[in-house]
Amino acid sequence: MHRFTDLVLRHRVAVLLACALLTLVALASLSRVIIASSIGAQFLGDRPEYHDYITRSARFGSDEIVLIGLDGVDPLADPEGLQALTEELEGLPDVARVHSPLSAQHISGEQGALTIGAYADLDDPDAARRGLLDDPFAAGLLISDDGRSTGIVVELTADPDRPAESIPTLVEAILDAARARYPDVRRGGFLAVVAATLEQLFTNVFVLTPIVAGVLLVVVWLMFRRLWPALLSLAVAALAMVWSIGFMVAIDPHLHTLTSLAMPVILIVAFSDVVHLCSAWLLAFEETDDPHAAITSATAEVGKACLLTSATTFVGFASLSLIPNPASRILGLGLGFGVAVALLLAITVVPALLSFIGRPQPLRAGPTAAVHAVMERALVAMGDLAWRRPWPIIAAFGALMIAALWGSAQVTLEADFADRFRESHPVRADREWFAERFAGTTPLEIHIDAPDGADLLEPERFAAMAATHDALLEIPGVGGGTSLVDLVRSLDDALDGDDALPDNRPALAQYLLLFEMSGGESLDRLIDFERRHARIALRLKVEGARATADIGRRAMEVARAHLPEDTTVTVTGLVFLLGFFFDDLMAGQTNSLLLSVGVIAVMMGVGLRSMRVGVVSMVPNLLPLLVMWGAAGVWFDKVDTDSIIIAVMAIGIGVDDTIHFLMRLRIELQKGRTPREAVTETFRTAGRGILMTTVILVAGFLPCAASGYLMMQLMGTLLPLALVVALAADLLLVPALVRVGALRMTP
Repeated sequence: MHRFTDLVLRHRVAVLLACALLTLVALASLSRVIIASSIGAQFLGDRPEYHDYITRSARFGSDEIVLIGLDGVDPLADPEGLQALTEELEGLPDVARVHSPLSAQHISGEQGALTIGAYADLDDPDAARRGLLDDPFAAGLLISDDGRSTGIVVELTADPDRPAESIPTLVEAILDAARARYPDVRRGGFLAVVAATLEQLFTNVFVLTPIVAGVLLVVVWLMFRRLWPALLSLAVAALAMVWSIGFMVAIDPHLHTLTSLAMPVILIVAFSDVVHLCSAWLLAFEETDDPHAAITSATAEVGKACLLTSATTFVGFASLSLIPNPASRILGLGLGFGVAVALLLAITVVPALLSFIGRPQPLRAGPTAAVHAVMERALVAMGDLAWRRPWPIIAAFGALMIAALWGSAQVTLEADFADRFRESHPVRADREWFAERFAGTTPLEIHIDAPDGADLLEPERFAAMAATHDALLEIPGVGGGTSLVDLVRSLDDALDGDDALPDNRPALAQYLLLFEMSGGESLDRLIDFERRHARIALRLKVEGARATADIGRRAMEVARAHLPEDTTVTVTGLVFLLGFFFDDLMAGQTNSLLLSVGVIAVMMGVGLRSMRVGVVSMVPNLLPLLVMWGAAGVWFDKVDTDSIIIAVMAIGIGVDDTIHFLMRLRIELQKGRTPREAVTETFRTAGRGILMTTVILVAGFLPCAASGYLMMQLMGTLLPLALVVALAADLLLVPALVRVGALRMTP
C-alpha cells in the first residue's frame, strides 16, 4: 500500500486528470438515462407467466385500472355531469374504457322479446337504483353497498411497455377531472398505489439526497471544525455516486424507482471511507512532521482495512443481484460498483488532494479539542469497561440476542403496497373508504380454456363453469365477481323466468346472439368469439400481494375441482403475479443474505489470517441484524419484504467497524504490544474513526425516517438502529471477546 500511495502522489496530477476524464465518461452515460420503466420490467422481467398475462389482457381487457369513488354522489342523480366526466376521462391518453353507472345495462324481457338499455334511462329512479344494487356487473363496483356513492372504473390499454413513471401524471389527470365536478373524490386500485409510490420514491430520492448531503457536510464539519474534510468527503462521494449511476445506466438505460435508491446509499458509504482516511491522516502528524509520510502512513494503515471493508460491503450489496427481479439485480450491481468506486477514489483522489493541503492543524487542537476530548473519554471508558468486565458484557449481549430472536419470531412477511404509506396518507384513507362501501379493489382473473375441438358452451362444460363461478365467490376474501354465467342467468331470467340454465348448446348460443343483436355490450370481455376462452373476474377485499396470491392458489384448486380435466385453468393478474413470485423473491433475498454472511466470514478470516477469528467475529456483526429484525417484529404487525433488502445493507455496512477494529488490533500486536496495550491503542486510533463514521452513517440515514414511504423509513430507522448496535458490539463485545480469549489475534 505504501508503494501504491507513493505512485499516486508522484503522479497526482495525472490521477486527478484521469478522474476528471472518467467523470466525463460517466456523465456521457448519464445523458442516455431514461426515467421510464414498466412495472413488469421492474418486478417480473421475462417470466412466461407475465407474458401470458399480457396476451390475455390484450384479448379480454387489462386489469390495470384506476377506481374513482364519488363519496355521497347518487349514481343516477346527475347523468349529465357523469356523462361529461366519462367523456373527458375517455379522452385521456392510455385510457381504453371507462365504466360508470351510465354504462351499466339492465336486461328485461316480455313475451320472448329481449330489451337491453341503460339503467339511467329508466323512468323510475328508485327502480333503477335497486336494479344497480342487484346487478352483479354493477353492485359493489359502480354503486356502493348502501347505494349512496358512485364508482367509476378507468381501464387502461394493455401496454406492457407503458412507462411506470407516466402513471402518476395519468392518475393525477383522472383525479383532477373528477375533482373539477365533484367535491369528495377517492382513488383506489393498484395503479393508484403505484402512482403514489412513484411520486413518493422520486420525491424522497431527489429531495432527500441533497438533504442527506447537507446533513453529512454539517456533521463532518462539527467533527473536524474545518471545512476541507467536509468538502473533500462530499466531492469524493458525489463522484462515486455519478460514476455508479453512470455504470447502472450503461447496463440498463432505464432508471427504475428501486435502483434510484442507490444514490443516497452510495453518498453515505463514500463519506465514511473519506472520514476514516482524513482522521488517520490528521492523527499521523502526531508521529511525523512530514506531510508525505503522514499520507502514506495513514493510507497504508487505514487503506488495508478500507480495502477489506469495501470488499465485504461490496459482497453484501452485490448479493442483492441474486434477487430474481431485474430492478434488484441492477440495484445490487450498482451498489457493489459504488462501494468499489468509493474505495478507489478514497485511496487515489483523497491522497492526491491531501498532498496540496500541506501540514494541517492537529486533530485534537483548536476548535475540535473539546469534541475529541469528549470522544476520547468515552472511548477510554468503554475500553476499560470491556477489559475489566468482559463476562457481564458478554452476558448482556447474550440477553439482547435472546430478546432479538424472540422479536424475530414475531415477524410476518407481506408485500402490501398501500401499507407502505403512513396511515394519514390519502392512499391509506381511500383504501379504507372503498373497503367499507364497495366489494373490493384488487382484481384477480381466472381464465378457462377449452381444448381444441371443444368450446365452453357445451352443456357439461358450461354447467361446470357455473359451479366454479359460484364456488369462487365463496372463497374468504373474495368480495365479488362476474363472468359469462352472470350474463346467461340474467338473460334466462328475462326470457324464461325459471332458475334452470339452458341445458343445450344451441340455446346458450342463441342467448348470446340475441344479447348482441339487442344492443348488449362487452361480451368480448367475458368470452371470445370462438367460445373457447372465458374469463371470470373476481374482486378481492385484500390488497397485499401475498394474500392475493394465496386466494389465487385457492381459486386454482376450486376451479380444477369443478371443471373437466381437459379444461385448462389459468389464474393471473398483476398483483397476483407479484405475490405469486413472492416465494421466489424471498428465496432470492434469503440466499442473498446467507451468501453475504458466508462470504464475509471467509473474507474476514483471510484478512485477519485466522478462519476461527473470521467466524467468531461474525457474532457481533449478526447481532445488529437480529436486533433490527427483532425490532421490526415488535414494531410492525406485518413486516414488508423490502426489509430484507435493508438487512442485506445492514450486514454489508455494519461489518466495516469490526474489520477496522480487528485490523488495527492486529497491527498493534505486531508492534510488540501486550493485548491490553494493543486494545487501548486500538481504541485511541481506530476507535475514533469507528465512532466518527458511525455517527456519519447514522446522521446520513436518519433524514430518511421523515419519509412517508416505508422503504425510506426503514432506511432511516432500522438501519441506524443496526449501526448503533454494531458500534456498541464493536467497542464493547469485541474487546470483551478478546479479553476472554474467544478472539485470539496473532501478530
